[in-house]
Amino acid sequence: MDKQNNKTIEKNGLVLSEDGKIVVGVVDTSITEVIIPEGIEAIGDYAFKGCRQLNTVNLPYSLKKIGFGAFVGTHLKEIAIPEGVEEIEEAAFYDSGLSVVSLPSTLKILEEAFLGCRISSMYISVRNLESLKIYGQKESFLSNERMPWGNFTRPNWTKIYVPSDMVDTYKKHPVFGRFEHIEDITQPDE
Repeated sequence: MDKQNNKTIEKNGLVLSEDGKIVVGVVDTSITEVIIPEGIEAIGDYAFKGCRQLNTVNLPYSLKKIGFGAFVGTHLKEIAIPEGVEEIEEAAFYDSGLSVVSLPSTLKILEEAFLGCRISSMYISVRNLESLKIYGQKESFLSNERMPWGNFTRPNWTKIYVPSDMVDTYKKHPVFGRFEHIEDITQPDE
């Protein structure tokens, strides 16, 4: 059922932008699960803020961007960011409880998306590390070689899983190379 006013559309419990391509909020913040439909291209700033019981999110392949604070304070434990997503903004998953994250090969910009999270496992499919910009505190970590603490909680216990032919490349990278555990994505430790 669609409900429309002059600036937003309400559809299946989601509040969408007028063109129906951006999730800008939810009707009921007590939701525990959400399936974001194909055709959605962005999740807007603070779209799921206040959804403290939200523990499951399915993202569409049409998604390109996850906005600032989009899932702040939710109760997610893991998230698989689909192929097609190019940008994850600062604090997108702030204090959400995330511990397992999968990042797509299409990712180009990663800001301090995981502030307040204790990421134990990160699966990364990015092959062209030169095209990936990792930002924190409004600076590129690739240019100043500082550690993106907001993105990865602890380099001594977060395990990074990458394509087997990219393990050495990640180990030599100025940011990812600081992690003690960089392993083949096809052989994750249990």
